[in-house]
Amino acid sequence: KQSNMKQKQGMHTRQKIVNVSWLSIPTGAVLSIAALIMHLHSCKYLSLPKTDAATSDDLARLNAFDYKIAGMLFCLASFIESLAEPLIIRCLQEMDVATKAKAEGVALLCKAASCFGVLYITATFWFQNLVVDFMHPTTIDYGLDLKMKGDRDASNNNFAVTAFGVSQLVYAMVYTAIIYWRGMLAVGGIRWPKRIQAPIHNPYQNSSKSRIV
Repeated sequence: KQSNMKQKQGMHTRQKIVNVSWLSIPTGAVLSIAALIMHLHSCKYLSLPKTDAATSDDLARLNAFDYKIAGMLFCLASFIESLAEPLIIRCLQEMDVATKAKAEGVALLCKAASCFGVLYITATFWFQNLVVDFMHPTTIDYGLDLKMKGDRDASNNNFAVTAFGVSQLVYAMVYTAIIYWRGMLAVGGIRWPKRIQAPIHNPYQNSSKSRIV
């Protein structure tokens, strides 16, 4: 009976650790939302009024838009990555270094590939013309004029910060997906949080089932 009681206590202790580890998700969600609100609030001071004519403020407005989108992507990526924290804690408890290393390796490769892809796409001339058309929708053949004059200062922004934001989002998605996939294949599957009922002890009964006088 004592061995069964110790086994139950060990199961309760492990389940308590599992329950606490899953608190990282709501904590990460709250922190991500708070960071997003602070980021959007700070972007208000970087926004510039739109104009229909090409001015020197175009590049500054593009940089502000680039910074705003990148910050939103980083906040979303941080929340998605926090979803894997309970399973990461389990890997650390079980000394499962291989799962964490494989997930990080594949996620880093996808991060590098996505960053290169976004930088390559945003550096193309058709994307630059698309940006110019977005900034000056009422200007006729403005992209053609830029091409002929060679004046591309207004569209000389490759959205490098946004590229890093996209790559970080890809990293978080791949990393979390692999961690959950490995967690489902592990023995016992994913350990979800459960309600723990405190064991009831009879103070009038000892281990030999004899009443205490």
